[in-house]
Amino acid sequence: MGSDSIEIGFGRGSALDRSSLTPLVFLMLLAASAGTWACGFHTSQSLSQTILNLHYPDALHVNGAVWSAQEKGLLPLDRKRLQATGAKRKLLDTRAYLETQRALYALGASFERAHPEDTRPGMALVLTETMLWTRYPAGGGIEPHVTDPESGDLVVVTDEPVVRTIADGQLTVTEALEKGLIRLYGSPEQELGFAERFGDFGAEPLPAVDDRKLLRATLWGRR
Repeated sequence: MGSDSIEIGFGRGSALDRSSLTPLVFLMLLAASAGTWACGFHTSQSLSQTILNLHYPDALHVNGAVWSAQEKGLLPLDRKRLQATGAKRKLLDTRAYLETQRALYALGASFERAHPEDTRPGMALVLTETMLWTRYPAGGGIEPHVTDPESGDLVVVTDEPVVRTIADGQLTVTEALEKGLIRLYGSPEQELGFAERFGDFGAEPLPAVDDRKLLRATLWGRR
């Protein structure tokens, strides 16, 4: 990665170039990203993960499945970010956060487009490493940075490399379910409906997301 850009695209590729942003906007992105990461990207999440596993038995098996997939080269492992320190680590963490937000918004947009004649349940997706919750209400839209699912939600447990690889068009939801990279917690009807409606997501890159929505989510943690 060059010093003048933060790559936040996926699939067909896009980038957030520092030279194309005003210094104020770029600094706001960095500051706001670091602030919103209190939900997981730079704090210990062991207690939250333990509680998650109590509420949703074997939810943390996702972590083992992700590590195994990374060792086999099925999922990316960002060694450069994990080994970085100081300001460089913060910059790479910001890039990872923006890429993850883009993937989560792309999923939300795709949920809305898929089978619009059906009424799907509300869904709450949690990333196990960071304990970042995102909610997709039954009526459409996306609620980032929620603290918990709502009653009746289908809970989708996965992790950041999985949603980004699906958004990148390199892994389908069906494959992720089969490999244990996604675990579902809901009624049998909810789980079956999710697999049937969205199983082919990731067969190709998900549609691009409006960067203005990402900016608003990054700065204010809302749609």
